[in-house]
Amino acid sequence: MDFYFYLGLLTLGFAILALGVWLKTRSVAFVIGACFLYYWSLLGAWNIVAALRSGGETPYLFYKLFPVFLNSDYRDALLLYGLFICTVMATVLYTARPVRLQQQVPKVIEISHWKAVFLSAFCGLLGYLIIRSAVSTAGGGYGTVSNAPGYSIFQVLNHGALSITAIGLATYMSGQRARLVFGRRNRLALMGYLGLLAALLLLMMRLGNRGEVALSAVLLVLFYMANTVRPNKLLLAGTAAIGLVAIMAVKFSRDHVFARASGMGELLIRAKEELLQSTETTAAHLSMYGALHKHLSLTGGTSFLSLVASMVPHALWPNRPATIYEYYVAGVGAHEGQGYTIHHATGWYLNFGVTGVMVGALLVGWIWAKLHNLVYDGKYRNSAFYNALAMTSFWSFTSSLPDLVRSGPEVYKTTVFAQLLGPALLVVICSSGMVLRKERPVIIFRRRLQHRAFRADSGNVAISSGTMRVTRAGQ
Repeated sequence: MDFYFYLGLLTLGFAILALGVWLKTRSVAFVIGACFLYYWSLLGAWNIVAALRSGGETPYLFYKLFPVFLNSDYRDALLLYGLFICTVMATVLYTARPVRLQQQVPKVIEISHWKAVFLSAFCGLLGYLIIRSAVSTAGGGYGTVSNAPGYSIFQVLNHGALSITAIGLATYMSGQRARLVFGRRNRLALMGYLGLLAALLLLMMRLGNRGEVALSAVLLVLFYMANTVRPNKLLLAGTAAIGLVAIMAVKFSRDHVFARASGMGELLIRAKEELLQSTETTAAHLSMYGALHKHLSLTGGTSFLSLVASMVPHALWPNRPATIYEYYVAGVGAHEGQGYTIHHATGWYLNFGVTGVMVGALLVGWIWAKLHNLVYDGKYRNSAFYNALAMTSFWSFTSSLPDLVRSGPEVYKTTVFAQLLGPALLVVICSSGMVLRKERPVIIFRRRLQHRAFRADSGNVAISSGTMRVTRAGQ
């Protein structure tokens, strides 16, 4: 049967499920997340099939990994990817609840923009100091810095700086009618946010790490859309455009395109190629074919042994169990010195086979839907941290889907600590304050009681009758 038929059928089924999720939840985040799933799972297959059938130019990774043929292995790879992404969206469709008119008013977190600026600057500066020597070396790019001592700590700090800056700036853009997180606006704080973003972008350009830039840009856009009553379309479009330009700038800087390009026309052509024909769409996509074609044995869950072992610092356990990515690269005989990517579905397949693909998809879809439900459940939460987690985790998880899709099950540690717990903790710190009660210092966490309610049909706040500020003492 023709491979275009398989791709068309899988695409149609996935699109119907994604449309069903949109009609049920009216959440743009689910739509953007669905695009991420498709982009890194099946989009590259269209170019591969066209190139192999017509004898056209194939991605350079073909010569770095293994020859690819339009055979039964590639057909099975397409079906497994389709099974994975369709199961994710079907799970979301079943589990996610529509946003109905709530009986209880939401408790909006009130943060200090100045705290967010200083906290971001502290995390960013400390992270830079850890890898400064590696960055300053002659060949200091991503390949050099990623192997430097303390790079894992730098990643946590750098992601924390970018995430709190994105959430803080989105809160600032939301103004007085914020729905989830509120902050009293100050123009100097806005300048601080913009200055921090510029400094962090320059560092990411030096490192060639566009993944963090993309994650932060998506988080900024998603959180602004969720946090404001009526998003300013011009501001939203401008923010998205600047984010896309920043991502391209990091990529072009890493590939030295700016030095070689003859003008703006060539830069625009390269940008189009990066969006539609980038190796990003094929690197992870090829991993399932490699596992099937090379007949790699199932490991029986070694990813989770590696996940547990990763809790121990590498300095204390140099020979920790290998990740499923390392097993895959060794199994397919990939060339040394070249970076590769493993798809999340492939990681689960190499652990438990087709059953693993189903389990992994169910887990991702269930977590994604549950985080969405947590935002709009209308419950009052005494815990300031749990409240911040509920208000931020869905958007953080959605923005991190590209990293999750391009990693094995070992990525769950990063997802939990860096994408979910980290941003929530930073928001809690920014909302905390200290007051004297009975001549004793007490930590409080600021909240605002918004007399508003959510409707599923528009996704906007339907009723607004004033604001009352409340505070809760620390636990």
